[in-house]
Amino acid sequence: GNFDDNMKDIANYDWVIEVVVERLDIKQLIYNEVEKYRKPGTLITSNTSGIPIHLMAEGRSEDFKKHFCGTHFFNPPRYLRLLEIIPTPYTDQEVIDFLMHYGDLHLGKTTVLCKDTPAFIANRIG
Repeated sequence: GNFDDNMKDIANYDWVIEVVVERLDIKQLIYNEVEKYRKPGTLITSNTSGIPIHLMAEGRSEDFKKHFCGTHFFNPPRYLRLLEIIPTPYTDQEVIDFLMHYGDLHLGKTTVLCKDTPAFIANRIG
């Protein structure tokens, strides 16, 4: 798929993971489009590792903010087990709890809760 022809398809999805270039302006453009087509309650997460997550939530609707956080999968995700969950001050606690549990139980990841500091845990330690 592509952003022009297939963005409307996210209306059928329960979780959208944004993985575009590490530029806030481009991510904001994508989120403008995502917000047009997502259904209320759809989880929206970013796999960024270098941009504060709370900055990406700015200007979004209340429902988007409640269902938005960072989910940083380490590359290559197929082999590396770490999954960082990075909430914003707006992220609903139920969303955080769900992602922590889902990452561990269904994705087989070591799921850790992180503060919203660029590079999060592993990149900063590494």
